[in-house]
Amino acid sequence: MLDGIGAELQLGDGHLEPSRAVLHDYGNVSSSTTWYTMGYVETMMGVKRGETLLQVGDCLVRVGKQIKLCS
Repeated sequence: MLDGIGAELQLGDGHLEPSRAVLHDYGNVSSSTTWYTMGYVETMMGVKRGETLLQVGDCLVRVGKQIKLCS
């Protein structure tokens, strides 16, 4: 599924890394997957003060940057 979403949104492997890592570590935990993915982004990639993260369905998008994360 991630491969299909990534291809449609023209995302590179780096953009899908958080989703793949969460699915590897925790499996599919339904809607909680988004929160685990957000935690991964905060911990591993960092989020600066004032930066906005937007959750749209199963996609997590860093607003103001060109990073899209889909879980």
